[in-house]
Amino acid sequence: MTSRIPVRPHHVVGEKHHKAKLTEQDVRIIRFLHDDGMSTRELARKFDVTQRAIYQVVAFISWRHIL
Repeated sequence: MTSRIPVRPHHVVGEKHHKAKLTEQDVRIIRFLHDDGMSTRELARKFDVTQRAIYQVVAFISWRHIL
């Protein structure tokens, strides 16, 4: 059984959103580096986003369509 994430019709997600600061590749790198021990503070500085944004990426709150 596959898990489907509900998306509203005509709802733009990910890097296609006009305000996106991260790319799908960035998200994969962030998750890898975090799993490897890099802190959210270091990642936020490296990718020029907030710590909250990094937390939401690694906790699969945002960018959950990217595994």
